[in-house]
Amino acid sequence: MLAVVLLVIGFWAGGTFWGKPTIFLGRFHIQLPNFPKDQDTPTIVQNQTVYVPQTTQEQAVIAAFKNDSPAVVSIIISKNVPTYEQYFTSPDTGNSPFDQFFGFNLGPQIQIPQLKQNGTQLQQVGAGSGFIVSADGMVLTNKHVVSDTTAEYTVITSDGKKYPAKVLARDPGQDLALVKIDGASPFPTVALGDSATCRPGNR
Repeated sequence: MLAVVLLVIGFWAGGTFWGKPTIFLGRFHIQLPNFPKDQDTPTIVQNQTVYVPQTTQEQAVIAAFKNDSPAVVSIIISKNVPTYEQYFTSPDTGNSPFDQFFGFNLGPQIQIPQLKQNGTQLQQVGAGSGFIVSADGMVLTNKHVVSDTTAEYTVITSDGKKYPAKVLARDPGQDLALVKIDGASPFPTVALGDSATCRPGNR
């Protein structure tokens, strides 16, 4: 108890003597900083150089979208697929004693659904994306998007216009393909970078 009283007296006495709150502990004393009166805890400001990037990731994404989104396209995959119609058959052989009573079949009826092909119809079976790399309508996409050689492909540009597309080349090793569309040129394009200037860690 005596130690606590001496500690408190030393704190306030030191604060009066030195002008700042001070705690005496034997031969040592700890001088406390002046706390702001309107705050519970001190605000410590250190002089240091903080790196501030010239642009944030969000700003970079926004800029890329603004610059390149007009050249991004959708690729619709369509094929002629079989169409079917449903009909029903009955296993009733007509041998029931109730059959054909007064011209009506009163026996139990079992209807079995059946399907039969009724021609073909061009339907969308898939979709992908790509981007225009030349003003005359060259579109770069993935090979797996246009891998079906029996399908038809349609490119929809960012302004909603549709163009029939022709697959010019497929590279399964790199999963790349080149598609050509014909229309009112010049088309908006995406500028391709130089892979020779890339370094590990770039994205």
